[in-house]
Amino acid sequence: MPEIVEEDRGNLDDAEYYSEEYQPPQNSPRDEQEYADGGEEGYEVGQEYTGQDGQEYTGQDGQENGDVFPNKKDDPTPPQPDTIFVSLASYRDPECNNTLYDLFAKAKFPERIFVGVCQQNAPDDADCMSDRLGHFAQNIRILRLSHFDAQGPMYARSLIEQRLYRDELFYMQIDSHMLFVKDWDDLCIQQLALCPSDKPILTTYPNDFDRITRKHVVLPNGSKHPLGSIPPTFIRFREFHERLKFTEQEKQNFVGIPSVPFPSLFWAAGFSFSLGELIKQVPYDYQCPFLFLGEEMGLSIRYYTHGWDFFAPGVNIVYHLLKRTYRKTFWEQVYRKTCVVDDETRLVRKEMEEFAVRRTTDLIYGRLPSDDVFGLGRERTVKDWERYTGVDIRSQTASRRSYLGLSPSATSEEKRSKHGVQQSDVRSSQRPKPSSNPPRSTSLTFNLPVLTSNRTLSTVRINPPRVPRPPPVYFSTKGLYR
Repeated sequence: MPEIVEEDRGNLDDAEYYSEEYQPPQNSPRDEQEYADGGEEGYEVGQEYTGQDGQEYTGQDGQENGDVFPNKKDDPTPPQPDTIFVSLASYRDPECNNTLYDLFAKAKFPERIFVGVCQQNAPDDADCMSDRLGHFAQNIRILRLSHFDAQGPMYARSLIEQRLYRDELFYMQIDSHMLFVKDWDDLCIQQLALCPSDKPILTTYPNDFDRITRKHVVLPNGSKHPLGSIPPTFIRFREFHERLKFTEQEKQNFVGIPSVPFPSLFWAAGFSFSLGELIKQVPYDYQCPFLFLGEEMGLSIRYYTHGWDFFAPGVNIVYHLLKRTYRKTFWEQVYRKTCVVDDETRLVRKEMEEFAVRRTTDLIYGRLPSDDVFGLGRERTVKDWERYTGVDIRSQTASRRSYLGLSPSATSEEKRSKHGVQQSDVRSSQRPKPSSNPPRSTSLTFNLPVLTSNRTLSTVRINPPRVPRPPPVYFSTKGLYR
């Protein structure tokens, strides 16, 4: 059995470290000096990367030794006004390198893209980096962990936020098995500007794609459609998990190509695009090891109570590889059927997972301390979130509207775009009140200060192109809800 490299926890064993009585420090997932010194054995922090051709890559700071993970505190470069940071957590995924290559190859302005990768690999796994990335390798900041040190997606994404993000204007979070559309970076910014909110988040479960051809969208019935010929997706409620009591969501395609982004009831971890201010206000909670189901519900509530709004993009921006059969998952560190660690270690990790479930449950029910930096916001309440999504946490029920993925004040345009419901089909008593949101404009200014290259404060103005409105398509919604 390979040696398991654990982080330095002083005199605390695993049971004490993750007990409810022990409160981990809230300012950083690890001690700052440990990172500055390069991390413990097994964490190749700040080490040079040598490509398949033997070439040493150079980090963004331009140092000769290929430092792809320079110390964030020593970087004097101010953030650029239109830069995009992409968070990518990868666990033993051979598609990671394809995702990185496609990300830069399809971007309209690849030089403004910076990627933070948390790679969790076994020694024989394919590295996320390769020589075909060329000079764009210097735009990638990578943290390498042994797969035995992986603690689930929330822990990995927290490390990326804490250690690899450098105040880029926009923040995008994706999985390590994605396919991009042409000019995806421009589309993201245009779509975000169309959202009628000062704190918008673009999010959805993207359409699937064919891993072999990388040219088709794969539908649940196995049929395939050319990329771009299928409408984008939005998220609707599916069910409450029977044991954990967390919400589970699923995607559904728009009936046609919507003209603008429409409100989304829920947030998805596999695709999220917003301002970098988002993770400064609502950072990932690193104290939720091995948690998978519960990540999205917990973050949805935290984002919403901090005043952020969710929107489903009106165009396909990325595609997501749905099948997991080709790769390993972090569950092999926890569950008996596929476990790669000894039984004693597995039981300790199950206790860590159970701690994360309890912590997330306490968050949802408002039992975390009011000063917890990973707690709820103060702009809205959990009850507001329940009214918005149409779910009731205590009774474990959901409204018809939640199953349909419709916002509380859904306009006739939203209903037509999502389900093809004609305005005449909606009873007058059910028609929503006139929206209090201002009319959408072809120009939108984000009301957030931005530090530009000359260190002056300004705002960002984006002028999205006019998008022609597609003709309405109608179909029955019978059977779509329970």
